[in-house]
Amino acid sequence: MKKLLIITAIFLTGMKVQAQKTADLGLMTGLAFYWGDVQQVDYMKSLSPAFGVFARWNMNKRMAVKAQLMIASMNVKGIYNDVYLSQPDLGFTFQNSLAYHYPRDLSQYYSFQRSIQMLEGIFEFNFKDYELGSKKASFTPYISAGIGVMYTRANGSGTLILNQQPRIPQGGNFFYNAYVDANGHTTNGLDAFSPVIPVGMGVKWNISDIFAINVEAMVRKTFTDNIDNLDDPIRFHYFDTSMVPDPTDPTGVRQTYAGYVDKFSSSTLHNNDWLSTFTVSFIILLWDGKKNCPVYD
Repeated sequence: MKKLLIITAIFLTGMKVQAQKTADLGLMTGLAFYWGDVQQVDYMKSLSPAFGVFARWNMNKRMAVKAQLMIASMNVKGIYNDVYLSQPDLGFTFQNSLAYHYPRDLSQYYSFQRSIQMLEGIFEFNFKDYELGSKKASFTPYISAGIGVMYTRANGSGTLILNQQPRIPQGGNFFYNAYVDANGHTTNGLDAFSPVIPVGMGVKWNISDIFAINVEAMVRKTFTDNIDNLDDPIRFHYFDTSMVPDPTDPTGVRQTYAGYVDKFSSSTLHNNDWLSTFTVSFIILLWDGKKNCPVYD
């Protein structure tokens, strides 16, 4: 125990001696991609642009914290097998009906489009001494981790999940209505808000006395399963054809199919989607602890 205290004191003393507080501002640009329930994702066509800004406080040459805001626009294409699905542009209304009906897309092609905004607080640890503006401590690899929140908005243009019954014969084909949840949302129209846990690694290097570049790869554990419009998707493989009272009929006389269950997974941690980014950041030193503002010197 005594040896541990001595080693800890030496480490903290060393950190204090080399501590040089600085602050910088960064602009990020790069690519975002997702891992989730969609199968056979065409990543070459599904890489999406991502942009962001961050403010970083460098506590010393080894540790820093930053707050960052990032936005991305997801447009993912792939396959989702063994469910009834269709594309929004295939829908039409029958005569004397206001409801849209869709043919089943037997290709099982699946796509979704979403805008994503993330606000995160992140801690960084440098493997080497690093200080923006320093020639001796001008490069380091680093790791990072933090916590944040994500808001993702659906635009209603992605693939739809269909109810398997009732089916309407027309012109030698069958047509189905879109699945709608208890709040009246189709699967491609439901927004999501979730905590995220970002973990990443990258490199930093100085290109001048006040400018630097960061290259970073980061993955984010989300706590939503709806980035891909497939919230708890296993339930869409099982359609209950038993008849129950139609909740939209106040008389309780009309019957409807029981359909899909509202929730299949027993855990909120199961089947959650992941979001990843690869970014290049351009950094400017705002304050170096010795001067008022290096930008204006």
